[in-house]
Amino acid sequence: MKKFFGRGLVLLTAVVFLVAGLVAPASARETALSATPTPMWQTNNIVRKLAYANGKIFVGGQFTTVRPPGAAPGTQEVARSYLAIFDSTTGALLSTAPNPDGMVWALTASPDGKTVYVGGDFTHIGGLSRARIAAIDTTTLAVSTTFKPYVSYRVAAIDVNAGNVYFGGSFGIVGDQTRLRLAAVTAADGTILPWNPNADSDVSAIKVAPDGSKVYLGGKFANIGGTFHQSVALVDSGAGLPLSFPASSAVPVRTSGCWSKVEDIISDQNNVYFANAGDGGGCFDGTWSASISTGQLNWTNTCLGATEALAIVGGWLYKGSHAHDCSSVGGFPQEPTTSCSRKTSTLGRSRAGTQQPMRALRRMWVHGLWRPTGQSSGSAVTSPPSAVLDNRD
Repeated sequence: MKKFFGRGLVLLTAVVFLVAGLVAPASARETALSATPTPMWQTNNIVRKLAYANGKIFVGGQFTTVRPPGAAPGTQEVARSYLAIFDSTTGALLSTAPNPDGMVWALTASPDGKTVYVGGDFTHIGGLSRARIAAIDTTTLAVSTTFKPYVSYRVAAIDVNAGNVYFGGSFGIVGDQTRLRLAAVTAADGTILPWNPNADSDVSAIKVAPDGSKVYLGGKFANIGGTFHQSVALVDSGAGLPLSFPASSAVPVRTSGCWSKVEDIISDQNNVYFANAGDGGGCFDGTWSASISTGQLNWTNTCLGATEALAIVGGWLYKGSHAHDCSSVGGFPQEPTTSCSRKTSTLGRSRAGTQQPMRALRRMWVHGLWRPTGQSSGSAVTSPPSAVLDNRD
């Protein structure tokens, strides 16, 4: 993997770093993925999000062109502004180009795989006027003509449950109503719902519990609904009122030297998992898990190096990060060269559990911001889905 994940890694927003300790040490040698990379199209700038649905991979970010595997930067470039769609089996670029006129920050598939929701900075997509959020039919690849809520500023996180779309970001108005950085609308026609948690700063992650009763939030905020909930919170799915969440103690209280923020949240049927990135030396950069039913903390991983994304495949939890020091959990010590091919030590007592949206996938699509090994810090970065990791099955 060194040809993909080497010196100068600064960001990885997908899933290549294995939290090996989620299974017993005796079985920790074999994982759900072989870590064999498959050549993939590249982009000319940062990829922010990926989503899989209906045999397609949706890729969003701040790029304007993509190029085929093996092509040097600047050659064989194909125009794709901020959003590109690929065949998940062959990796081929599809001809449909929605061409949003602003960066894409969020991509989420509906539970039935029929729709992908897109969030970002755009005001037009697929030739239609859409203010920062839109829905794409995963069969026709057409933008929905009925889902068109107005959002005043960036949408950075989206989740879907029971016919409702929950989203967060940096906005202050949805439709004609005040919604500070968090809102929910109906999936059918974008009608705004009463849900109104009211975050006092940007939201970067959102996850609805499997039973639809509550919603996990992550971001830069310190207060939800006027109550102190720093960087992570749990609210009900009806009104958005804060709920008790004892596991939030895993995130340290902000100080002048440490500010740890939740960057991603995923779940299986029983547990929820969080990715944290800290500002400041030695600040909490790890992952942690909580019980959905009790809200109690299951475990924490305190490796240093910001964690940006998580995924579950075959009962294994993978994290995208630039972990560089896992000595606090008995893993590898501080290294001058960052690599994503390391594994952590034992962190928990059981497998993570299979995440429903990932069960049919036989490959993991990876994206991020890195340089090939040996390039200087001033070298241009690539930001793909530049590797596809094959399943062992």
